[in-house]
Amino acid sequence: GGKLRVGVHDFVQVNEQINTLLVQEALRQLKLGQEDIVMDLFCGLGNFSIAMAQEVKSVMAIDMCAAMIQRADKNGHANGYTNINFMAENLFENPHIIHNISANKCLIDPPRSGAKEIATTLDAEKTERLVYVSCNSQTFFRDCDILQDRGFKLESIQLFDMFPQTRHVELLATFTGKN
Repeated sequence: GGKLRVGVHDFVQVNEQINTLLVQEALRQLKLGQEDIVMDLFCGLGNFSIAMAQEVKSVMAIDMCAAMIQRADKNGHANGYTNINFMAENLFENPHIIHNISANKCLIDPPRSGAKEIATTLDAEKTERLVYVSCNSQTFFRDCDILQDRGFKLESIQLFDMFPQTRHVELLATFTGKN
């Protein structure tokens, strides 16, 4: 969906082939349309945001690292997208900031610690589709329970072998909201 400039200290998926498949599947599961407004939480350099931008009305991309957000914004502009709003915000300390965003779809790609704070804040009444990408199945299943308690329905789970010949995988789960 675009090219990313990466600094030596930036987090990026190192398996480009599997990352491409992961991004494509995330977009397919979100069922994006030209009128959609999407939140990309824990967006990093814009791995998913930049790919989504070509298919939606707008993307609100949030990450806690201000330096990553600056590079993500540069990546968005370098790829010609003006419909991505990158914002530096600590979602663990201020998860309620998402209530200020009128998004109908959401992608979450948290660190290994998961997204408990976000899971307890998301609204199944306002979120049509949610894709959760995780590198830690334990924190994912904790957050999955929270999301289901909040009214989200788990639709599918897929595994991506991002690190062949290791025990580490990326998990992509799709949830639907109540609308």
